[in-house]
Amino acid sequence: MLYGKKKKKMNDKLITVLLAILIALSGWSLTTTVGLKSDVAVLKEKVSGIENEIQDVKTLKIKKNRKKRKRTTEIVAQALIIGLALVLVLLVGCSHNMVPHETKIEYGTTDTDSKNSKL
Repeated sequence: MLYGKKKKKMNDKLITVLLAILIALSGWSLTTTVGLKSDVAVLKEKVSGIENEIQDVKTLKIKKNRKKRKRTTEIVAQALIIGLALVLVLLVGCSHNMVPHETKIEYGTTDTDSKNSKL
């Protein structure tokens, strides 16, 4: 009988120790879980900030590209206007000065020819 009481006491102590270990592990697990939750929240905030910065950089890049395209378009438009104006001036200038039936051909000596022959 004595042996049975000791065994029961030993079992009770063992159960108490196992329960204490179980409670300690549960507390550790809970603490770790809460710590991990807060770490994940901090990391999510950082990721959100980085995503916002990336979006800002993309937006800025798009605005710069639009500005470049607009500037290039303006330069091309100016070049076309200048080119068309030059063509118009050339066409108007040629039509009044170059009339074939009014062209005169003169024969004879010129001042330069007479000076050259005296030398």
